[in-house]
Amino acid sequence: MRSLWIRLIAASALLPAAVAQQSNSKPGSAAGDWPLYGGNLAGTKYSSLAQINTRNVAQLAPAWSYRLAERGAFEITPIVANGMMYLPAGNKVVALDPETGKEVWTYQVPSGQASTRIA
Repeated sequence: MRSLWIRLIAASALLPAAVAQQSNSKPGSAAGDWPLYGGNLAGTKYSSLAQINTRNVAQLAPAWSYRLAERGAFEITPIVANGMMYLPAGNKVVALDPETGKEVWTYQVPSGQASTRIA
């Protein structure tokens, strides 16, 4: 019985990720989100979005940029959830509109730097 409960709990925890991967992907939808460092619970680092492909990748150009901090070099992986992009930027955490790069809100870290890694 205990084994059955463990399997049931594990299956229910993975169900939302499986459903999101199977649904049609479009900007702002759950399937278009990148909520974890590796993209999903399995850490596949794969996106099912299809706007960029082998036919149009050479024509890509920067749409916007955001300055992370005054000093230092940062490498980060933004998190995208529910149509909002979240990222550390020096001593603050910011939420950006992923289509325009416009800052929606900022949280100032009380001391130190915001973590650039999601554990």
